[in-house]
Parts: sequence; structure tokens; C-alpha cells
Amino acid sequence: MGVKTAKATYIIQNSLGEGGFGSVYEVIQKNTKKKFAMKVEKHQKNKHLLLQMEVYILNVMEESEKRIWFTKLVDKGCYANDGYSFIIIEILGPSLYELKNRSAPFLFSTSTGLSVIQQCLFACEQIHHQGIVHRDIKPGNFACGLNDRKNIIFMIDFGIARRIVDGNGKMKEFRTGLAFKGTPKFASLTCHQRNDIGFKDDIESLLYMLCDLISRKGLPWKNEYDEQIIMKMKEIAWSDIGSLFNGLECCKELSDIFNYIIRLKYSDDLDYLFISKQRILACKNHGEDITAPFDWENNIINGSENNKLSIDIEDGNDQKYLLSDRQELIIIKLLIIKN
Repeated sequence: MGVKTAKATYIIQNSLGEGGFGSVYEVIQKNTKKKFAMKVEKHQKNKHLLLQMEVYILNVMEESEKRIWFTKLVDKGCYANDGYSFIIIEILGPSLYELKNRSAPFLFSTSTGLSVIQQCLFACEQIHHQGIVHRDIKPGNFACGLNDRKNIIFMIDFGIARRIVDGNGKMKEFRTGLAFKGTPKFASLTCHQRNDIGFKDDIESLLYMLCDLISRKGLPWKNEYDEQIIMKMKEIAWSDIGSLFNGLECCKELSDIFNYIIRLKYSDDLDYLFISKQRILACKNHGEDITAPFDWENNIINGSENNKLSIDIEDGNDQKYLLSDRQELIIIKLLIIKN
């Protein structure tokens, strides 16, 4: 079975999974024999297509010089008579959710967790600079690359993302009384309260995600499914931030980030540098080797061990480097991180 666009024909191989928008399949381009992923969404009457936002964001990030954490939109199509649309994107490796569940203790080591979360933070920063909030930050919405990009963590699934900055660069008006959007386990407290989500809320969700990935205790609400009960448990956690990260050696540094985030308002700018520096302090203060291979590199994904995004502290230097298997130096301008 295949699908055809103006560019190419794609042969469906197998199912890769289901999402909120529809299904994902592995496909092969008929002429080149290259593998891709195809997302399919069924048209529903009076309902906005989630893939439209996905296409918009991937196109925006393709034009950015910092698209490293975003997959490439290869093709798209629509079968109006059959009632579905689809996009063709680069195929990726397992999600962080899958990788965590494949590990023996169902957890990442602290060094892997802190390294992963820095890349996730960079991805958040890049879409935020485009005026966009993801609104569903969770382990299942980040995936590792394959082969020479196996150490890069990609942000995926932008179906419920929203642009909160207008064409003039002004924040859109703050709204209340909204429907809940996202995943209760990782949603910000603002989301539970049915208020508009700002840039800060993506980072709050990122901190919940980090706790889920590296804490043996896990999130206090990890076994709860009722959204309102989870909201009340988060309100309690807000009053005692240390308890959220209790048991982790880097509890203080992570608590400092969380205390900074909860003081922010919808329209406030984020100090990404402060967050990055706290993460680096956590690594330095507790002897974590953030240059070590990810936990899963030797077991799940093919490739050499020393192919990892290096995020070093550079005094007065805004150059960060990615070293590929071929030892090519790709200069990526990211953040100025000073001792």
C-alpha cells in the first residue's frame, strides 16, 4: 500500500504508533528507498487539523539556523475524498518515554537526565523565540535521532502548540476559563487552572519531566489519573518545592530553578541562561559526567560512543560544538555560559 504526492510515492511498511492526532507509519520512498515516518490525521467535521500546526512549526524551524533539535518536514499530502491528511518527516529513534521504560531500573542516570534536559531546554528556547509554546512537554514528545545524530534529542508532536506572540512581536492577551490541554502528569499548574499557558509553563513541565526521568521516588502524583487531584497535589508541591526533588543529590539546584519559574507570570521573559547554569552547577557540584555516553547508547542505538552534544562551560565564549562520528566540527551559536 502506498501514498502519492506531487514529489514522490511512499510505500507503507509498518505502524510506528498512535498519537492524539492519528497514526504514525514507517514508509519508504519508492525511488530512493529511503525510510521516513508518515503521520496521518483523519479529517473531522468542525475540528481543526492538528497537522496544520505541525507543518507550520516545522517550516518555521527549518528556516532557523538552530533547527538541530527539530526533524525535517520532507513532504505532505491530502486525500480529501478519503478524508485524511498526512505529512512525511525524517524518521527518529525511540522517545525518552520508551528509552526510560527499556532501562533496567526504569530510570535514567542523573548524568544522562541532566544532559537530556539541557537539549530539551534548548529546543524549548528555540520555539519560544519564534513566539510558540509547545503546551505538551513530556518524555513521549522528545525522541533521539539515529546513526550520526543518535545523541541529539528532538522535540516532536506540535499538534496543540500555540503561537502566543502576534505579528508585531506583542504577547497575545491572557485568557482564562480555557479547556484543559496537555498531559495531566506533566501539565503546569496554570494549565490545570484553565488559564493561558506562557513560555514559563513549558519549563515547569520540563522540570516535572526531569523528575520523572531520574527520581526513584518519581512525581508525587505518578500513580494518580484524576486531573483535579493531580492539580491539588501540584499546589501542595508548590508550597514545598524541596519535597518534589527530595532524594536527588541535585535537589537544591533543581529547586532553585523551580522557585524561579513559579515566580514568573504569563508574559514574562525567561532567563534560559540562569536555568542552564543551574543545571551545570548540579553536574559540577555532584560529580556528574555530562560528557559520558547516554545510558542507552551502547545498548539500543548503533553508532560510536563518543558522539554526544557537548555543552561545556566556556568563559566569555558563545560558541558550543557538536562533534560527529567523522569528527567534523559544527559550530552552533547557543547561549553564553560563563563560570
